[in-house]
Amino acid sequence: MQRFCFVVVFILSLGTGLHAQSFSLDSSFQPFFNIRNSPNSGAVAKIWEDTTNGKTYIVGSFSFVTGQVFNTGFTIMNQNGSRDISYAGSSGLGFINIFPINDSILFLGKSGNFSKRNYNGNGTSTINNWRLNYLKTVKCAQGNNPFFFKNGASLMANGMGNPGSCKIINPPDTFPHRYIVKVDSLGLWDSTFTQDANSDPSGFIGYDSNRILVYGRPYSFNQYDGKVVDGLCRIYHDGRLDTTFSSPLLNDPNSFYFDVSPIEADGGFFVKGNFLLKGSSSTVHSLVRLHADGSLDTNFMNFSGPIDTNGLFGDVYTIAPTPDKGYLVGGLFNEYQGHPSNNIAKIDSTGKIETQYFTNRGPDSSHLTGNGYAPIGQILPSAYGGYYVVGDFLKWDNKPSQPIVRLKDLVVGLSENKQNRRALKIEVYPNPAKEQVNLRFAEVADVQQIRVYDLLGREQGIESEKRNNYEYFFNVSQLESGVYFFAIELRNGNKVSKKIIKQ
Repeated sequence: MQRFCFVVVFILSLGTGLHAQSFSLDSSFQPFFNIRNSPNSGAVAKIWEDTTNGKTYIVGSFSFVTGQVFNTGFTIMNQNGSRDISYAGSSGLGFINIFPINDSILFLGKSGNFSKRNYNGNGTSTINNWRLNYLKTVKCAQGNNPFFFKNGASLMANGMGNPGSCKIINPPDTFPHRYIVKVDSLGLWDSTFTQDANSDPSGFIGYDSNRILVYGRPYSFNQYDGKVVDGLCRIYHDGRLDTTFSSPLLNDPNSFYFDVSPIEADGGFFVKGNFLLKGSSSTVHSLVRLHADGSLDTNFMNFSGPIDTNGLFGDVYTIAPTPDKGYLVGGLFNEYQGHPSNNIAKIDSTGKIETQYFTNRGPDSSHLTGNGYAPIGQILPSAYGGYYVVGDFLKWDNKPSQPIVRLKDLVVGLSENKQNRRALKIEVYPNPAKEQVNLRFAEVADVQQIRVYDLLGREQGIESEKRNNYEYFFNVSQLESGVYFFAIELRNGNKVSKKIIKQ
């Protein structure tokens, strides 16, 4: 059998060791604006990154002056935080969400109305006509998150008003009222979508290429097309109910708020917010993971999320995946599974908090109530690396901050002190490995110990077997598939590490 191997040159350095780098602030990101002392709240609600033009769009409750223009609730910046000069700025209402469409962007206002603009932040006659048609069609929409089809059509929630005053009036179609309305790319009512609910949902999110999740308050949005759905259901693009999914949510007024996260590869997803579940009506949940059919993922710590010791319950507003199959969680809380945690935390794939991260103060000092109250509204992985974190905070690690920062990626590897360096050749084979890994030194190495760690820095307890003064081997058959590090420590105090892949 052919043996696959390679020879690598390590740098042995005094004080070199395996470590996990925390999510430190990315100093290359410097926002051009100052909204920390904004008279209009001073919080960022959402951020969206467009990789086709390199621009980043920000919405929230803030105001600042750029030149002679008063910017309110919306601005555009470049990847490094500098101002996008193609957008002059404008005055208007604050926004709380942003939805990219094929040829434009939809902004959700605090009052529930939508504003549509092009990718330079400006309106056009076509966009203005859409808005006029939409106002006739979905007259009572109040802040509910739409779903957009590829052709520009959308599903909208129509509620928060007297049904008698929310009639669809664009002729020739007429209908007294609907809680779920489909409009075409021009903003006109599409009467071919015939299904409806018994109350307006909170929003829609795409599940896969032909299905949509619909979610809302379980005590009001509890029926879809005449069938019980208890606040959460899955429908096909044509409106038919997907009966393979069942909601785990409890129909109870104490299910205050929730929404759902983007869908993961196995079809599972997170429900986050502040809600009750069937079978555990005495427990208020803030984060649970569901299987594709709506059942609880029992491998996740669904019953042990964050809390706010000042306000009894903790809220999770956002969750973002990390490369090690864990997650960053943000919201309003000060404790996570018994550990102090100030509104942001790192958890592993099972939901267990990893306390080595965010050990400093992190986000702090809301413009509203001061220290402690500083909710995180969104954590967005950047296409260029790192994570945007936005919310309502004036400080980060006790230093003044805009309510938007960018964190560096989680890095696991070597921390080097570049002193007393010398090269050493080591042959590592096979790599990737299934059963056994061999380390062969090109010269006699006085090895004190070799340890094996996973990506989170957890020692795996695998012992090395020495064949001679040049060669060691390890049985890795019991390791799960993934990436690991061999940390080699010599008796002179020098250390080196090598990454291997376990198949």
